[in-house]
Amino acid sequence: MTEPRSLPAPDPHPGDSVGEWVVVDLIGRGGMAVVYRVEHRGTHEIRALKLLTTRMSGDEAKKRFQREYRALASLDHPNVVHVFGMGTWEGRPWYVMEWLEGHDLKAEMDRWKGVSLSERFQRAEDVLVQVADALAHVHARGLVHRDVSPSNIMVLPDGRVKLMDFGVVKAPGGDLTAADELVGTVAWIAPEQFSGTGVDERADLYALGAVLYVMLTGRRPFHSRTLAGYLEKHLHGRPRPPREISPEVPAHLDEACLRLLAKDPADRFASASHLMHFVRAGTPLTTDVYSDRWPDRTVGRARETALLWEAVSALEAGRGGVVVLEGPSGAGKSRLLEDLAAHARKQGIAVLRGVCGKSSRRAFSGWMEVYGALTAGRAAQPSEVLRRVFEADDDRTSDAPVERYAIYAAFLDLLKGGPARLILLDGLQRADSGTLGLAEYLVRNLLALAHEPVLFVFARWPVAHSADPQAGLVNGEATGVPAQVVDLGPLPVAAIEDLLLDLVPGDRQAGTLAARIQRETAGNAHFAVEMIRALVEERIVRP
Repeated sequence: MTEPRSLPAPDPHPGDSVGEWVVVDLIGRGGMAVVYRVEHRGTHEIRALKLLTTRMSGDEAKKRFQREYRALASLDHPNVVHVFGMGTWEGRPWYVMEWLEGHDLKAEMDRWKGVSLSERFQRAEDVLVQVADALAHVHARGLVHRDVSPSNIMVLPDGRVKLMDFGVVKAPGGDLTAADELVGTVAWIAPEQFSGTGVDERADLYALGAVLYVMLTGRRPFHSRTLAGYLEKHLHGRPRPPREISPEVPAHLDEACLRLLAKDPADRFASASHLMHFVRAGTPLTTDVYSDRWPDRTVGRARETALLWEAVSALEAGRGGVVVLEGPSGAGKSRLLEDLAAHARKQGIAVLRGVCGKSSRRAFSGWMEVYGALTAGRAAQPSEVLRRVFEADDDRTSDAPVERYAIYAAFLDLLKGGPARLILLDGLQRADSGTLGLAEYLVRNLLALAHEPVLFVFARWPVAHSADPQAGLVNGEATGVPAQVVDLGPLPVAAIEDLLLDLVPGDRQAGTLAARIQRETAGNAHFAVEMIRALVEERIVRP
């Protein structure tokens, strides 16, 4: 006789308690979760509570639900829904978020049918800028929403906008997309999400472009009855310009919409901040534009930043690796290393950084600063071998020769068995043989043989493979661990325009100037910045 199967617990009803919250009534039910209005037992605050459904209570669904909460909990922005706590009820996770009086953007657009076109377009611009502001905050934390659509944009009675539903958010190191969810959001997703290429923050900008298209024209940019039809149109179709459908559409919104819907991410706006500056003149700068204070964010490197942050997330999970950041002089390698180091430190990861070529006479020069950080305060006692090599008073290691593998082994002892570490080595193209040999030895022994939580990131100029002395480090033949190569190509026009619009928000001529700067500098980040500095000093670029 078989034992009867236990039935899943029913959903809570009005009056039932979920943690410290009392259910008031049911708000809505979806495929993944059910949402209730709840009241706190002690403070009587009204909130919304999202509870995973019974049929989605498997381990993977729970893991995804918890990641959604963690993503929301990391955000603090007036245009993003706030969360206040998480728990479990009958084995099913839940979290509480702010209670919002309002309706989604689809319902809001229905209300626009009774207003003038100029009023409709002004409201569309207000929504666009608020969602872009929210996305700038989301993207700065390494997250990609991946489901920007009218149903996930809430409009409050006072006109404020809230970005909601982070159920398929992409966090560094984690992909929360379920195989059966593509159809539900297929009308809004970017071409790269279909093609399986890397997705970064610019995918959200494409989706926002599709939302803007609906706000301006009352119709989607693409229509199809099948997934294959949407696939074809998102990958290859060209939407009609909004002004062809409604000539009253403001020119700047028409241009913004078409740029957002560009097939190639490089042809879209470089960031959500870029979009905001383009659409609407921003707040005047509080400091003199002719000072040395420049925008402190990196522009034009969304794809590269996403790849680097993915590697750090893998390190947090205990998986080390090797990344080679390649680009010509002035491409921005050092800036990306600085950004990566700051991000890793925020995650509690120790960062060790060295620079190759500071001394042409000292062997192992690329590892000098790493050695200094490892032995600072003598928390790790170096061997006599390492002191003779790295603590000499001049650029000579020692008059007495030291066997190279003894140095390698002693340096390995400083690193093995420690916490997760990020090791950055800049200027690898200038590495002496000792620096390169030690790098190969450490990668082989810490990763290929021991699987230690260490991430190596080497930055260097591109080298022809046939003449590459570091080929074994890059392809893994010398280490057993092939490197992930991240190429820094030229900055696109959009990235330079993004930088210019930080200095002169809302200036419609910035795009023309950016195209000229990109052409004359071949997209070299250093030369582009220096050209802009010269234009500022000559007062050609000014607020």
